Amino acid sequence: MDKLIHKASGYQAEGIMEAQKAMMKRPDRTAVLENAKIPVLFIFGEHDTFITPEKAMQQVKLPRVSFAHLLPNVGHMGMFEATHKTQFLVKQFVEYCESENEKT
Repeated sequence: MDKLIHKASGYQAEGIMEAQKAMMKRPDRTAVLENAKIPVLFIFGEHDTFITPEKAMQQVKLPRVSFAHLLPNVGHMGMFEATHKTQFLVKQFVEYCESENEKT
């Protein structure tokens, strides 16, 4: 995490602000989740302030098949804050998808 903070300290304020604006203006893609014909994995942090667990759970309900994991004591960057747990969950999800694919 310290490496990320150090790296981010070199970012220009204008670039960060423009990235935030772009994220706020991006189009609604909930239809992608609603129409997903494949399983969808959600991993979110207990302390995420960008996408709160409550908001994330609203999206979890959209796909036909979805898996949701709440990482305790984690914010928005679970892949960095809980690397091993995130890797484990992704690996587990891939194994599930592969086993389901073998059934068809």
